[in-house]
Amino acid sequence: MLGYSMTSSSFQRLVSRIRRDKGAEHVPDFDPDGGSEASRFLFLLEAPGPKSLPGKGSGRISIDNKDGTAKRFKEQLSSCGFKKSEIVVWNIVPWYLGDHKGIASASARDIKEAVSYLDELLSIMIDLEYVILVGQKARDSLVYLSSHDRFTIVGLHHPSNQSFRIDRRQQFTDENIAVLKRIKNAAQQTAPPNGGPAGPLGNSGVSGGPPSVS
Repeated sequence: MLGYSMTSSSFQRLVSRIRRDKGAEHVPDFDPDGGSEASRFLFLLEAPGPKSLPGKGSGRISIDNKDGTAKRFKEQLSSCGFKKSEIVVWNIVPWYLGDHKGIASASARDIKEAVSYLDELLSIMIDLEYVILVGQKARDSLVYLSSHDRFTIVGLHHPSNQSFRIDRRQQFTDENIAVLKRIKNAAQQTAPPNGGPAGPLGNSGVSGGPPSVS
């Protein structure tokens, strides 16, 4: 299992640093049942939702959270053969944006501020091969991520209810599943981590992603 210790992992040290900077109540944990520092897949969404916040929700970023986004995302991942234990799910901006009235959208300033935390996460995940940017706001980090050449960057539609509105739900579902299957198939053909070249998806740069719609 690719789980990790909540008390000693590099992930938890990163969370602790963000909490010192942003306040513990605004920063969820990684999912302890999700992937570890050795995972090959990192899925980056926009920012934590209220269902993930400590004291108000699960306290973790998880595809098992009780909201429509997590449920839809879990269904799409599972249908393409991804196991929860092999993926890391996180956010470009890892702290809650908004107030008691509701969540706010990530600004360019928020994303720029979050880059140092993302850089630390990338350095922790030494076997990382695929970074999947989920939604338009996550894809705003593409230029920064493209400066790295050790992983493939791919785009997905954000699985929120707003993005998956009824008139485009089937289209977005089909597009996400097609991309996820392509990633999974490519990953199965690559050499073991640290032991071979990049897989069929190539190196850095968004590859095989859906249109740039959040």
